[in-house]
Amino acid sequence: MRLPRLPRLRIALPCVSPCTKANGWVIGLFAVTLGVINWNTHAKSAGAYRGAVPPQIGDVATHAPVPAGGNPHAPQAAAVSTGPKIDGKLALRLKQALMLDARSKLQTIPDYAATFTRQERVGGKLLARESTELKVRHAPFSVYMKWNEGGDIGRELLFVEGLNDNRMLVKKGGQVGEMLPTFKVDPSGELAMKESRYPVTTSGLLKLVDKIIDFGNRDAKLEEGVAVQFLPDQKIDGRMCYVIRTDYDCAEVDPDYRTSLIFADKVTALPLCVKNYGWSDRCGAPESANDKLTEDTLIEFYAFTGLRYQSRLAENEFEPSNGQYRFRR
Repeated sequence: MRLPRLPRLRIALPCVSPCTKANGWVIGLFAVTLGVINWNTHAKSAGAYRGAVPPQIGDVATHAPVPAGGNPHAPQAAAVSTGPKIDGKLALRLKQALMLDARSKLQTIPDYAATFTRQERVGGKLLARESTELKVRHAPFSVYMKWNEGGDIGRELLFVEGLNDNRMLVKKGGQVGEMLPTFKVDPSGELAMKESRYPVTTSGLLKLVDKIIDFGNRDAKLEEGVAVQFLPDQKIDGRMCYVIRTDYDCAEVDPDYRTSLIFADKVTALPLCVKNYGWSDRCGAPESANDKLTEDTLIEFYAFTGLRYQSRLAENEFEPSNGQYRFRR
């Protein structure tokens, strides 16, 4: 007796772009890794870095500087130690995967606007915290900033790569600014670098992500002297974030940074906040897991809040003739 032939089933698989595959790999890696760590929340990856003490991240965020003045856009950091901790080389790999995902997203975004908060140590002195309205365009690389809190309130800055002899236009704030002309300033010149650790040509999230990736590539080659922790379920400015903490054992490993904290949005992977700390007079690795990070050793604090990239910015957002700006006055 012959059995009837069953009909063939044909399933058409959707076409997946390389970018989608890469993002899917990142998501899969996170899901599998966090699932395993949930089974043993104190698991440590094989080959974890030696030399630096990996302090618990617990309440570190709450001891970092927080902008004053009640600004609703000010980044308020709060630790919520509810998720599993990951450390060692696995944490560094996850950090790199997260930042690569952030870079791939940013490369599809032509421009964006945000409230940018920063505080830097320049020439050994910790400057006052500043909050600015920030607009960035990736090509041609362009930056507009207007100071809303701290520093010269009302100051405006415009830089467009390839224009104005590759100099930035600066209009001082206040009544003094109304009486003075618009200045052309070398972004890397002595005048500009008196108030900033980095030139305006390195501004924005994409440049920040590239720098984080470069540091991660360097750290991956170290056999000892660096400890990395990856902790989910931290919060800043109402956004749930992964926090990546990196501690260096001594100034020989990194002469500038002792500790770095990166708050990466769990949805977009973008680094919404970065806090970097230097070496105190004591130097060396933290004495214990409860060693606090204070303003005495703060080097850099950057935060991007109210990020807007869903719609394109108008062309005149990066033109000095924009009627909303004061460059022509």
